[in-house]
Amino acid sequence: MSLPLILAGPILRRVDGEVCSAWVALSRPATVEMKLWAGTQISTGPGTVASGDAALASGQVSTRRFGANLHIALVTIDLKGPPAVAVTPGSLHSYDIVIDGAASLRTEGLLKDETAAARLANVDTGTDGGDGSAGFNAPLHLALGYDTDRLPSFVAPAPTIEGLRMAHASCRRSNAGGYDAMAWLDDFIKANKLTPAERPQQLYLTGDQIYADDLGTALLPMLTRLGAELLGGVEKFPVSETVGEEFELNVDKFPPQRRGLIVREKARFSTTDSRNHLLGFGEFAAMYCAAWSSRVWQALGNEFSTFVDFSPDNADTAAFLSKPEAEVGGTLAKWKADPDHGLASIERETKQVRIFRDAVPKAARALANCITYMIWDDHEITDDWNLTGRWLSRVYSKRPGQAIIRNGMVAYGLFQGWGNDPKAFAADGNNKDFLTEAESLFAGSGPFPAAATNRLDETLGFPNAAADKRARWHYRVDGPRHRTIVLDTRTRRDTGGAASTKPPKLLGGTLGDQVPDGPLTDGRELLVVVSAAPVLGPTLFDKVFQPLTAAIKDTSNAIGKMLEDQPYNAAEELKQTVKYTDGDEHRDVEGWAADEGHQEALLKKLGSYPRVVILSGDVHFSCSMTLDYWKGANATPSRIVQLTSSGARNGWPIKIESQFRKNTVFQDLLGGVLVERLAWTGPAKVTVPAGSHISPGRRGRMKRSPALLPVLGWPAGTTVDTPPDWRWRLKLVRDTRTGGQNGAPPDPPALATDINPTASFDGYVGLAKRHAVATMTMPRLLRTLMFLSNIGLVSFRDNAGTVTLTHRLLSASAPSSQTFAVNTLHEASLAPSTEAPPTLLTN
Repeated sequence: MSLPLILAGPILRRVDGEVCSAWVALSRPATVEMKLWAGTQISTGPGTVASGDAALASGQVSTRRFGANLHIALVTIDLKGPPAVAVTPGSLHSYDIVIDGAASLRTEGLLKDETAAARLANVDTGTDGGDGSAGFNAPLHLALGYDTDRLPSFVAPAPTIEGLRMAHASCRRSNAGGYDAMAWLDDFIKANKLTPAERPQQLYLTGDQIYADDLGTALLPMLTRLGAELLGGVEKFPVSETVGEEFELNVDKFPPQRRGLIVREKARFSTTDSRNHLLGFGEFAAMYCAAWSSRVWQALGNEFSTFVDFSPDNADTAAFLSKPEAEVGGTLAKWKADPDHGLASIERETKQVRIFRDAVPKAARALANCITYMIWDDHEITDDWNLTGRWLSRVYSKRPGQAIIRNGMVAYGLFQGWGNDPKAFAADGNNKDFLTEAESLFAGSGPFPAAATNRLDETLGFPNAAADKRARWHYRVDGPRHRTIVLDTRTRRDTGGAASTKPPKLLGGTLGDQVPDGPLTDGRELLVVVSAAPVLGPTLFDKVFQPLTAAIKDTSNAIGKMLEDQPYNAAEELKQTVKYTDGDEHRDVEGWAADEGHQEALLKKLGSYPRVVILSGDVHFSCSMTLDYWKGANATPSRIVQLTSSGARNGWPIKIESQFRKNTVFQDLLGGVLVERLAWTGPAKVTVPAGSHISPGRRGRMKRSPALLPVLGWPAGTTVDTPPDWRWRLKLVRDTRTGGQNGAPPDPPALATDINPTASFDGYVGLAKRHAVATMTMPRLLRTLMFLSNIGLVSFRDNAGTVTLTHRLLSASAPSSQTFAVNTLHEASLAPSTEAPPTLLTN
């Protein structure tokens, strides 16, 4: 079918003192121009506004071709000139995108709400018969400026820390339950569209902007079809190590629900969400377009495209396809009828995909109206990507594994990485080489991709690529009074040797490059660090839950116990799980806390700055924490605030989440001081009295370098011979609002605690129901750790001369609601703690 001219975008990308840039994907080659104005503006045509104001500045660029019908432009305005142009900090600006001097956001219909009676050109006007807001295959587009003909706008970072406003989110999964928190960001911007002081100025997407592995079954046929249209020619995918065993990537040869064998056995991935895994570049590109644009959506898969039988159409790939029907009796009919994996199950999942689809217009509008920065985590490629040395040596040695990783990384570079740092991709060097090599994959008429060159794989950082040949995905952004450094914890990690299963050092040897020593000396007052995985987290999760579940997984492998999370034959599943997946891979034991030495090295770097805010995602729950870090004898600590917002659409399973809601004791255990540590660069300078007992683990800690010791539980008479080289105290921040105060949900009503001996049975039942409802919805249990889908808003204020940070987590106002409430609000001072540093305590 025909494709709209503007496939996706505009997405507002890097805006700082040097550049103003926007990303857009088109269905044909073109020259793209970006024009910038001060204030809010009404469009009257391509590059003209009702006020008559001249544009402050403009920039133009030619698109680059990554498929016959996929042409991407990162259009950048050089604010350094000549003439130099200042984007006034804290002020509102508007912009337009002009294509070939004739088409614009207004002429393409993107500045007004689309209606069922007047659809945009070349969008799919069919209906899927589902329960979406309108039931259209392509949901109705929303005016990018919020009002008819109003241009999209943004607010530049404020001139003071007190005026700074940021948003952050991660983990946006198409088939998860609940609503899309990115839509709530759009609602918030809409409510404050003409109030610059309240609008988010920078949005940080901290990983898993798409899920390449955990994908709705009904979505995959659409992506496969759309991907082929974007490329405009045949894309082939290798299924084995045999040269020549590459087949056209279409829904017949690589059907939904049958990809597990390719992904697990041939590519040797460890993900358990493998049945619908993206394989080709076209599919990855289609997934990005679908996540960011309502205009590319087409009909979702139906019974015939999601339950594809073996036939002459896939005879050549049949040996490489999973056979889920073998689990339920061996026939396609029995598979469709199966209550857990059949048609009924797929339709339940499809409802979640429709909810995601119908929120995309809001997500697209938010991305057009807020400066946006991105970094990847694992799911942009596959779960567990680059997890351990053994994972690397196993997966990168296989052609299917290389192909999936290459396709996913190229897509990330074009759709996410490029816009983070336009100058890095324009200047001669590895990043520019990446664009050139990626473009060469899709030159000509196909089949695609052309043979990947060693130079492309070098830029992608495939194993054995020299460090100085790799593209740089980490970057820095300077604001008027703050600096943000965004870490790449996926491609620069140290995973040990080829057989290593140890948790990785997330920055490896690039720690010094990615996190320079502080303090800031250029007038900036605050360091913001973006790390996909939280640097700091409740130790109950980092130290207990993940290692424990990994150990359980290893044990279950040994005894052959199935976890029932694979769609294909049990015998095959057992073989793959035991052969390829240990507990460390299955349960992602790869956070910062998994390697204490590396975590301490990062904290030492951060401790050289007086004030640090860390933004993270990944873990599918949200919280706020403070860490005070004392260096040597310095009585004034650095203040580090960890903010986690996860996921935008990927909360915890309802059964687990409900336990946290109703278990007051559990959340209470996580309050207050979580951890205190004393540390020495070499063995600990602590003397334990002769004959006193300490555990072998603690004695081993004393001998490590660094020696990181707890403060509690030491025998009487224990002495510290030399003061610690550093020490720190970690606390969990609580929401202290009560009674509906400051936007908090109201407190639950008081409930009777006694039982009337003369009450009827119905009275007892009613009393029990009221208590149960109050327990499950108790607002204060959402206020420490948030397990619902959410997005974080970060603001600052002057509190009697001290800067106080506020972290608001927007989540559903009620179960299954599509409106948000500030169910969680955390406040933390950025001033150094006046508390005494931790000291060793004896029994």
